[in-house]
Amino acid sequence: MHADRCQVCGIQLATRFGTYSEGAHIRGLGRPHDGPDEPANLLVLCPNHHVQFDALAIYVDTADVVRYTADDGRIGDLRRIPEHPISWAHLRYHRALCGRDTPGDEQLSKQMPNQRRTAPLILSGPPSQN
Repeated sequence: MHADRCQVCGIQLATRFGTYSEGAHIRGLGRPHDGPDEPANLLVLCPNHHVQFDALAIYVDTADVVRYTADDGRIGDLRRIPEHPISWAHLRYHRALCGRDTPGDEQLSKQMPNQRRTAPLILSGPPSQN
């Protein structure tokens, strides 16, 4: 899938025996996340981006832009192909773990009770002049 190219950076790691990539579960398998083991819950990543994704250092925003969690800095667009549909619900769940969205279900607060969550700052207009 994706010709072993990372969906974040596009790198294709060459090895002596071919190319290499890793399948990263968007919503983790098993407890506490209970994500399914299916293509819609997977991203094809290089080892570096797999570690960052699992450690919640990067996330995919609602416009398919991959960003750093620390400062929302843009890394690039998520590379997609029609043959690999990705679940929006799983991406939203991961964003919620990163503090960048609300969970799609009420289980998140029960599953991650000690995680600090922050909401994005939304400005509707220029600041008032008091």
